[in-house]
Amino acid sequence: MTSKLPPIALAVFVLAGLLACNHRREALLLGHWQAVEVQEEGTPLEAPLEYVYFDFHSDLRYSYHSTLGYREAGRYHIESDLLFTTDTLTEQQQQKAVRIQYFQADSLVLEMRENDKERLMRLRRETPSAE
Repeated sequence: MTSKLPPIALAVFVLAGLLACNHRREALLLGHWQAVEVQEEGTPLEAPLEYVYFDFHSDLRYSYHSTLGYREAGRYHIESDLLFTTDTLTEQQQQKAVRIQYFQADSLVLEMRENDKERLMRLRRETPSAE
């Protein structure tokens, strides 16, 4: 005799698996990520990349620094292949999403659109989170 899971139990099981996967990815994201390359429409941008980095923390907070003193900080979460950030330094607190094109323990590639142009940011983990 075979046992079948009711559809609702199966749906709960699948959802729990997806949530666990996202939490695992968020845990892997913790630490300091330094940009090593930024491309726009396939062409590398000439920019001082030592100023371009992300820090992701275990409390699901992030900070982002870029050239010309640009800075963001706020909350983040991952859903499927999307990294969502909400910058709480601005009054609008608008949520943005970028596609995670590649993600391993030491490498991250984010795909985004800037002024209707595709932009890729390749990052390398410099230090894991101390949290």
